[in-house]
Amino acid sequence: MKTPKPRNKKAIAEKLAFGLGGWLQSLLCQNLHAMAGEDSARVATLQILNAQNRYAPLTSQRPVNWPSNSKLRIDVALKGASSKAKDWCGAIEIKWPGRIAVRKTRSEIVEDVARLAFVKTTNHRINLLLMGGTAESMRKLFDKSHKKQELEAQRQSFSRLLPRSIGTVGYLTRAELAMCFPSFGSRIPSSVLGDFKGRIKAEL
Repeated sequence: MKTPKPRNKKAIAEKLAFGLGGWLQSLLCQNLHAMAGEDSARVATLQILNAQNRYAPLTSQRPVNWPSNSKLRIDVALKGASSKAKDWCGAIEIKWPGRIAVRKTRSEIVEDVARLAFVKTTNHRINLLLMGGTAESMRKLFDKSHKKQELEAQRQSFSRLLPRSIGTVGYLTRAELAMCFPSFGSRIPSSVLGDFKGRIKAEL
């Protein structure tokens, strides 16, 4: 019996979540969990996507709507399996924080979420942030409160943008981003970011 091919964002996200979870469990059973990181997670992600036989994942690609002279790249571009496919079906950024400096790590993750919002894709719009790591690193990023008011405000804004309840949509306005994550647009070409005054959204 053939496994149905994923055809939408939710199905692809579930395949990647289950696949990466199994990959990490395999490393743990072999006492190789120290090998888990962004580079190895990227390889595992490509293997899972290739196995679907529907998309052609490519690493370190410049989005089609970004200037041709831009050196900025997205971790994984998702194109159609056809050799004639030019448009992107989706884009994927991968974050696997280990030893973290919470302020910097949160900022980098929000930058990735913002980058995904400014990548032009087809109506499939399979734009995903894949984030993994130890339970302790997740606790520091999301749950461990700070005595410093500035850091605590950043943590709370981070948690509002990236909810951990399935189906919940999180967002931050331009003003909130500027206050807690002033570098949010630093890795988006200025001609693409423009005079952005909207809000950035994310959904688990």
